[in-house]
Amino acid sequence: MQHTHFVSVAGLVTNETGEVLLIKSPNRGWEYPGGMVEVGESLEIALYREIQEETGWFVKETVILDGGNVKIIAYEDRYRDDLIFMILEAKNALGRVPGLNNDLLDIKKNYMENGDMFWLAVDENDRVIGSVGYRSIDGTDEVWLHRLFVKYNHKHEGIGTQLLRTAEAYIKQIGKKTIKIHLGTPREQWFESYAFYPKYGYWEYEKQYMKKELETQIREG
Repeated sequence: MQHTHFVSVAGLVTNETGEVLLIKSPNRGWEYPGGMVEVGESLEIALYREIQEETGWFVKETVILDGGNVKIIAYEDRYRDDLIFMILEAKNALGRVPGLNNDLLDIKKNYMENGDMFWLAVDENDRVIGSVGYRSIDGTDEVWLHRLFVKYNHKHEGIGTQLLRTAEAYIKQIGKKTIKIHLGTPREQWFESYAFYPKYGYWEYEKQYMKKELETQIREG
């Protein structure tokens, strides 16, 4: 006998004051927004889509990772120094000379105040163990993905994948169509990046540059 399984998601959505977002179902009463996962969707993308479709809200922070000990959050200034330390450690572990990119000195100014986003992966001790952000390309429906790093002793735990999925889902949700990435040289020092991104649909359209075309899922209500 063949069985069919349906997968659904629901999200606990709060704002800065701690209010919880609920929707009222005609049959079930008040409940968290959510619904069925469509074929080919990740759980994260399904949750973004369902919340946007049912409430009209765009979610900036996402899911608890496997094991429940790591969360993805929108950047906050109180994590600035820990973020910088994590990135310098990550670069050193890859054999690069640790250096600091100027955009990291003021994340809010260089990302959020321009309408873009930056996320952190934070562990159970409230320490930064990963990051990713994007900046829009003016006059286009494209963005640059920036600063996808995972702390050196947390590699191969799925954190990089979850950070990338979080960024992709949000970028798709706001109607952008293309994500571009600028990779460094020499290639030997960036081997992890050149191996990582193609697994998720990115391709090298010219030397040191990769991109991925997104299928936007914004629907008119």
